[in-house]
Amino acid sequence: MKKILIASAALAALAYAGSASAALFPAIGADSQPGTIITYAANGSVGSVATGQGPYDRIEDSYIGVTNNSKKTQFTLNLTSSQNIGGFDGDGISNSFYGAPGNIFDTSQYGGPDIFFTNNLGTSLTVNFIGGLAPGASTYFSLEEKVAPNSLGVPEPATWAMMLMGFFGMGALVRRQRSATATA
Repeated sequence: MKKILIASAALAALAYAGSASAALFPAIGADSQPGTIITYAANGSVGSVATGQGPYDRIEDSYIGVTNNSKKTQFTLNLTSSQNIGGFDGDGISNSFYGAPGNIFDTSQYGGPDIFFTNNLGTSLTVNFIGGLAPGASTYFSLEEKVAPNSLGVPEPATWAMMLMGFFGMGALVRRQRSATATA
């Protein structure tokens, strides 16, 4: 009897967890959930998983969910793709047809309730979270093309700073070696 109660409780917890994750993101167009979910992990890494949904417009547009499981507020997310993810053509989730809430900072109609885009070069762009994405929070947006899981190719600012310091140090070392060989 005790084993049956424990098994029932475990199944109920799993069912609740599944319904809670589905409740994080509204149904948009043909999608009951985002086609890609991007997650900030507790260790600070960023990963993504495809859910099998999409495209929400039944043509090519991608519905993206973001969850912050890290311990710090996230303000930006850099995305790159071989496809034209930023070639917004007006059928984003915030337009009148799909009806997701928009915001005053997003002129593309793809940003959803609290996202706008900068540095849009078509195949790469920066996703900006208005007020930041707090630990434990989730949000969503759309892109013009489907994004492959783990195509998060642009490093975070701290990683860029470390790389630049390394390049600067290597350049200084090479310059120092050249001047030492020139005087010898």
